[in-house]
Amino acid sequence: MSGFAPRPVGCTGCPAEKLGLGYVPGSGPLDSPVYILGQGPGRTESEGLWDIPTQEYVRAPFIGRSGAKLSDWMRRAGWPSNWRSRVRLDNTVRCWLRKGNKDLKPSPRMVEHCRRAHWGPEFAAHPRTLVIAVGVPAMETTYGSWAS
Repeated sequence: MSGFAPRPVGCTGCPAEKLGLGYVPGSGPLDSPVYILGQGPGRTESEGLWDIPTQEYVRAPFIGRSGAKLSDWMRRAGWPSNWRSRVRLDNTVRCWLRKGNKDLKPSPRMVEHCRRAHWGPEFAAHPRTLVIAVGVPAMETTYGSWAS
């Protein structure tokens, strides 16, 4: 495996600084009208997958197990096989949150820090026609806390 990518300057002061591993930026066209937002990267996204054409590790949202499920959903919904090149993919937090051997759900403070530092400015600069929130943290981030 490649190890973890260094964090950008915007991560300074993040509430997840000691828990977050492997910064994973958003991927896909910034001006896409479709935005898919997940909870956060997992191990595969954080460590990266080897890309043969570029000869480097690629770190991107939804390239691990959750990405396989999302690809299956998109195929079943009739999206073309190149759907990844047409949509913007991101996460509520951009680091794999882990403590010991347990994955963690991002706290509202962690999500807010990532929104201000990373994906929020991108989202604001490029209004979307369709936002697909995958998972409870992404739904709460997108639509507010509906669980209470």
